[in-house]
Amino acid sequence: TMMASGVSASARGMATGATLHSYNWNNDESEMSAAGSAGAKVSSHSYYSGNGYGAYVSRTRDYDLVANAAPYYLICVSAGNAGSGWDTINSSNAIKNGLVVGAVNDVTNYTGPGSVSTASFSSRGPTNDDRIKPDIVGNGVNLYSCNVNNYTTMSGTSMSTPNVAGSSFLLIEQYHMTHGNSYPYSSTIKGVVIHTALECGSWDGPDYRYGWGLMDSEAAATLIDYDASVDQDAITEAFLSNGQTYDRALDVSGADPLRITICWNDPAASSGANTTLINDLDIRLTNVGTGAVTFPWVLFGNTNSPAAHGDNTSDNVEQIYIANPSAGSYLLEVSHKGN
Repeated sequence: TMMASGVSASARGMATGATLHSYNWNNDESEMSAAGSAGAKVSSHSYYSGNGYGAYVSRTRDYDLVANAAPYYLICVSAGNAGSGWDTINSSNAIKNGLVVGAVNDVTNYTGPGSVSTASFSSRGPTNDDRIKPDIVGNGVNLYSCNVNNYTTMSGTSMSTPNVAGSSFLLIEQYHMTHGNSYPYSSTIKGVVIHTALECGSWDGPDYRYGWGLMDSEAAATLIDYDASVDQDAITEAFLSNGQTYDRALDVSGADPLRITICWNDPAASSGANTTLINDLDIRLTNVGTGAVTFPWVLFGNTNSPAAHGDNTSDNVEQIYIANPSAGSYLLEVSHKGN
C-alpha cells in the first residue's frame, strides 16, 4: 500500500517510486532508531503491543524518544481495531510525535463532512490525558493490496496507516523538490496534514472519532507548492526558546475562513505519566481593531460534544479556526507555559 509499483493496477501504492525496507515487529524501537539516524523519512506500523488503552506506557515513550532523536522522521501508527467505545486507542501506539491513524470507509467524492463515515472497528480517543487521538483518518475498509504471495482485500487501521504513511512520504518528497532540496521536520508534515484535512463528523473542529479529519493529500501538496512559489510564510519552521514569544502580524481579507495550525516535536514523557505534554506552547490570535482574542480548539475529554475554543493544555498540536473572520489586522502570538 505504501509503494507498490502497480503490477496489478488496482493495487498500485501511494509512493510508487520509493524504496521500502521491511522488518518484522521484533526489536522495532532499536531498528527505528537506526533507520531514523540513517535518514529514513517515514515508517508505518500496522500493529500494537501489549494491553490497555489510552495510557502513556514505556513503548509509547520509546517511540517518542526515537522521534525526538530523529526530527525528520515521521512515525505512523495504527489506532487499533477496538472501536466499540471511547478510549480504545491501544496504549503502545498513543504517541505524541507522529501520526496515529484511524480508519474510515472509502470516500470517492467528498462533498462535505457527511461524505465520510467511520469504520465501526476503528479505535477512538481520548487518551487518558485527553489528547486528541487519532490524529487523522484514511481509507481502511476493503482495501485491495499485496498479501504474502498474491493480492487480497482487507479492512483495518492496519490498512489506513500505510495509506497515510505512503501519502505523507509523497508530501515530504514534494517539499524536498520545491524547497531547495531541504527536508521538512516530521512535525511540519504532520502539521500540514492536519491543517489541510477534510472536516469529518457532526461538528466543526477535531473530535475523538476522526481526529482532525480525513487526510487530503492534494490539499496538502497544494499548500506546500503555495509556500514555495507564492507566499514563503504559508509554512514556517521556527524554534521557540525558553521565555520567548513568537509574534506575527497578519492582514486578513475576510473573504475566506482563517486557519492557523502549530505542531511541535514534544520531548518524551515518563512512562505512566498522567500528563504527558512537556512543552506547553500556546497559540492566540488578537483582532487589533477590536482587541478580541481567539483561542485554539480544545476537547477536554468531551466525547459526544463539539470542540470548543480555550486553553489547550494536552496536545502538541493547536489550531485556531474562524469560519467568517472580520477583515483587518491581527496579531498571532505563540508563547509557552513554564520552561
